[in-house]
Amino acid sequence: RADPVFNKTDAEYKKRSLACLSALSGQRYFAVSLRSCKRKGDIDLETFCSSLKALTAEGLVPLYVPMQRQYDLDICRRARLITGGVIADVRDLDDVMQILEGAEFSVGMRLHFLLASAITGTPLVALSYDRKVKSAVEYMGLDTAVDAYGFSKTELLSAQFLLLQTEATRVLTEIM
Repeated sequence: RADPVFNKTDAEYKKRSLACLSALSGQRYFAVSLRSCKRKGDIDLETFCSSLKALTAEGLVPLYVPMQRQYDLDICRRARLITGGVIADVRDLDDVMQILEGAEFSVGMRLHFLLASAITGTPLVALSYDRKVKSAVEYMGLDTAVDAYGFSKTELLSAQFLLLQTEATRVLTEIM
């Protein structure tokens, strides 16, 4: 049986009214998926949130997406206390894809979140906590993975800048 995320296409998911998107009321946002890791502990949340604050200063709002609520909600709440933003109450992969479809870009640790980002065409930065995440991003042909346990604010911002620069180049190419 195939993993459900591989059975989705960018136009093949149910759209419904999501409270988190209503709460943003038209503001530009980026999606964030964090997780706690039993073996390694949490990422350096202060450094991570410091890089996100540079984006919020530009008017972007973080929308936290706890993919596995029982494991991810606590770290998403702690990050939101530092950066502001909104926490999504996702019920299934369709909700995640709907959120990603409207996001400027995504930053995440969960593999399925990153795969859903790729399916919806949402530019992504991966926080690689495990070889499978780094391998998936490399397979996608992207150079926007950073080590979840060894990144600096500069490295994370550089990855986000590279991501946005690549997206801007793609849009310009489409226009011309």
